[in-house]
Amino acid sequence: FKDAQMKIREIDVSLGFLEQLRWYVSPADIERVESYRPFFHARGESTFFALATSAIAPYANQYAEGLIDTQEMLQQLQRLARMVQLEAQ
Repeated sequence: FKDAQMKIREIDVSLGFLEQLRWYVSPADIERVESYRPFFHARGESTFFALATSAIAPYANQYAEGLIDTQEMLQQLQRLARMVQLEAQ
């Protein structure tokens, strides 16, 4: 039990820097990502991959179908990343 607690503390310390990171996306970055849309395909993957990526699959599909733009896709991914970060605390 103490080993597990120490390991959790080590992980918390090693990931603590993530709180300080800021991601900046320029308009040029968004345009570049938008240019990839015609080549973006969402296909069925292995069960493990589908399970591991199920949280982003709806947004990936919406993006591929043109229902959401790059900025919305990035906002949704950022929101999911923040949720994962909060759940890990």
